[in-house]
Amino acid sequence: MYKILAPIIYFNSNISIASKFLLLGILFYTSLLTTGYVISENAYKALISADTKQQGVETIRKALKLRSLYDSFLDMEAASIANDDPGPGARAQKLLKELRTSANSLNNGKVKWQEVELLQNKLNDVHTSIDLSASRKIKSSSLQFLYNDNERIIAITSSYLESLMDASGLYSDHDQSIRSLLKFITSDMGGIFQTLSKTRGIGSQAILSDFPSSDTLNLLDSVYVEIENAEKSLLDKVTTAFSAEDIATTKPIVTEAIAALKDARTLLDEQIISATEKDLTWDSYYDKLSEKIESQNTLSLTALDLILTKVQLSRETANDKLEQTIAIEVAILLATIYLFLGFYFSMTTPIKKLVDGARQMADGDMTVILKKTSRDELGHLTECFNESADRVHEIIKQ
Repeated sequence: MYKILAPIIYFNSNISIASKFLLLGILFYTSLLTTGYVISENAYKALISADTKQQGVETIRKALKLRSLYDSFLDMEAASIANDDPGPGARAQKLLKELRTSANSLNNGKVKWQEVELLQNKLNDVHTSIDLSASRKIKSSSLQFLYNDNERIIAITSSYLESLMDASGLYSDHDQSIRSLLKFITSDMGGIFQTLSKTRGIGSQAILSDFPSSDTLNLLDSVYVEIENAEKSLLDKVTTAFSAEDIATTKPIVTEAIAALKDARTLLDEQIISATEKDLTWDSYYDKLSEKIESQNTLSLTALDLILTKVQLSRETANDKLEQTIAIEVAILLATIYLFLGFYFSMTTPIKKLVDGARQMADGDMTVILKKTSRDELGHLTECFNESADRVHEIIKQ
């Protein structure tokens, strides 16, 4: 063992005690600070991840508003075609202005994760699509073209939404409830929005037409069945996506959304499918359907609020963990520095006194007596020194 340790023993034998303590301190605090850095970095990454997800939720909220405005604008355009308007009317122009404002609000150059190329390309697709819709001549657009375009726009906005969820880390969150709520918003509620949008747009056209075509009525019959199915399945979808606690708090909103689907189905049946005469103008019908769609939108935003609450809780946990980690690291650092200095002075002070005493004896002072300050090996050495000094003093006296 001695042969193995010989190099380090030789090295330590040729440096001062202060240097030995300094070397030990460097080795100890290097490992301590490295470990603390790794733990703090992980906690910091968790905090940054939670911040990114929180920003993602707010951006998704804006994207959902964009999609809702776009649906409203396209349905208004469909009604304008059926009404033989030469271009979008005042209401459609107002929607278009809100649509542009909503799209511009998604351009946030200050948020790093939103600068990824894929996300920017999809946002550019949204802007391009809005420009095309704004410049389209109403009379030159057939209804079939408009609805094909509607499907394209739904695909663009849905793709952008999914990219937002992926880029912000929400899709990869370890919390299964967050992923379930995201699926509910994009898939389950997305399908309901599309169905109600068709009910609003095609229904408005049918009211404007004196004699709706058989194709239009067949399409509305199909939409009626879709609404009925959505009405029956919405509660099951909510039960699947929401926790029991969340279901209890959101029950009034869910009940209102289901009632809104029933009202939309009744409105479609009474005003168009089974109607013998028209009780509502197209714009009144449009506004009533918009109210039913808003009830579904409220449910979607409620699910998004639940995600935000979970993300905020995750952020608070990450922040608490980071603060606790830093506090523990600082406490350990201060405690070890205190102990380190205590060890250092408990060794160097007695040794310094022994050296001074030895020098006094070398100078001829045989009466030197050192005060014992410890009960360790250095204290025992001090006793031996005092005994030796006393013995030498006795010999000289004799």
